Amino acid sequence: MWNKKLCLGLNTQFGIDGVSQIELFSRVGFDAFFSDWSRGCDIGALRAAGDRCGMEFQSIHAPFGRMDRMWKEAPDTEDTVAELCECLRDCAEYHVPIMVARAFIGFEEHSPSEIGVRNFGRVVDEAERLDRAGFDGTMTFELNTKSKPGRHENDKYDGMDIERYVTEVYIRACRVTALRKK
Repeated sequence: MWNKKLCLGLNTQFGIDGVSQIELFSRVGFDAFFSDWSRGCDIGALRAAGDRCGMEFQSIHAPFGRMDRMWKEAPDTEDTVAELCECLRDCAEYHVPIMVARAFIGFEEHSPSEIGVRNFGRVVDEAERLDRAGFDGTMTFELNTKSKPGRHENDKYDGMDIERYVTEVYIRACRVTALRKK
């Protein structure tokens, strides 16, 4: 879209590997992508594919499955903090300017606590140490081909092939971006 950058997240639901998704997003017209992170993932391959395609690697989404451990003392709390710091270090190493960390995933298993503030403080300290912060104004979109149980907002995407789906997302992203205040 003219004068606006559009970004789409890599997604395992697409049925193709991350490098192929980056190539497809680029062909369709997206300017940027973001990815999830897990220990052992090959962020370097995604960075290289993005560079080859002229795409911005907008952000990495940190793991969130153990966020309740950040807010209480648990056997794997230290490892959960370490995992977020490892994700930050990959952001720094591969020049990805944003790490998205979800502090809460529902409130069933945890509540805000002083322990959590201290644990997230340690992650912030690591981010400051790495001096990796900033936002360049790229409009970022995260969509799924499947709706959550009991909901139907994404049902129409479920039967689309990947190229048609990404094209539809791009068209919608252009519409949403056009509404953004200049």
